[in-house]
Amino acid sequence: MSWQDYVDQQLIATGKVEEGFIVGKDDGSVWACTPEFMPRMYPAKIAQEDGTDMEQTVNEASNLVAIMRNPSEYRSATGGQGLRINGEKYMVLRDLEDTLYAGKTSGGACLVVTNQCIICGTWNKEKGMGSGNCNVAVEALGDWLKESGF
Repeated sequence: MSWQDYVDQQLIATGKVEEGFIVGKDDGSVWACTPEFMPRMYPAKIAQEDGTDMEQTVNEASNLVAIMRNPSEYRSATGGQGLRINGEKYMVLRDLEDTLYAGKTSGGACLVVTNQCIICGTWNKEKGMGSGNCNVAVEALGDWLKESGF
C-alpha cells in the first residue's frame, strides 16, 4: 500500500475526515495528501506581545515538526505563529503525548505523531462531520503505523 492509499482509504474514504496528509516527522516533507492540502510556506502578519503585527514567513512544515516534538510548547516552538495548517490558523484545544486536537470556527483537526511521520486529518461541521469521528480515524491510522514500525 502506498502512503497515498493510507490518506485516501484510511482517512478520506471513512467519510469522517475531510482532508488529510502524512508528512515526515523529522523534516515535514509531504509523503501523501489530499489534493492541494499540505503544509505551506507564506508571509503573514503575526501578532507580537506588544500588540503590533510583524510580517513573518510562516513555514507550516517546520512548525508542525516543532509542535509535534513538544505539543505543550507549540506557542514558543513556532515563534508565536501558532498552529497553521494549509494556510489556516487553528486553536490548539488539547495536547497529549503524541496527539494534538485543534479547532477553528467551522471544524478542526487531529494530528498524530508516529515513529516516522505526522498524520493530519480535518473535519468540517458544515459537512456533517464531527471531531470524535475524525479523531478515531486519524488515531486508528496512527496506532496501526506505530505498531508497524512507522
